[in-house]
Amino acid sequence: MTPLSTRGAVNTHVTEAQVREVLKQVEDPELHMDIITLELVYGIQITKGNVSVTMTLTTPACPYGPMLIEMVKLAVRKIPGVETVDVKVTFDPVWQPSEDLKAMMGLL
Repeated sequence: MTPLSTRGAVNTHVTEAQVREVLKQVEDPELHMDIITLELVYGIQITKGNVSVTMTLTTPACPYGPMLIEMVKLAVRKIPGVETVDVKVTFDPVWQPSEDLKAMMGLL
């Protein structure tokens, strides 16, 4: 197994677009929609090969929280050039789906 620290040895620039694209593959197991579409990702910061994802969960008591965090880390680590992944969970602001998302979910 190749250590993460050597995976980024090739001169590869990680972009926010790449991170967002892989996060579209991370699906909320309860709502069956990806975390980008669900608007759970609040921010992505990239410093060299270090990626920090700030996100929320649908509720503070979400039973899938730990699993989603691990899924985010695993997905982002697959991007060439990523050395570390940090996931910060916040509830400020509390998740409120947009009107468009509510319509997609059949809530309107």
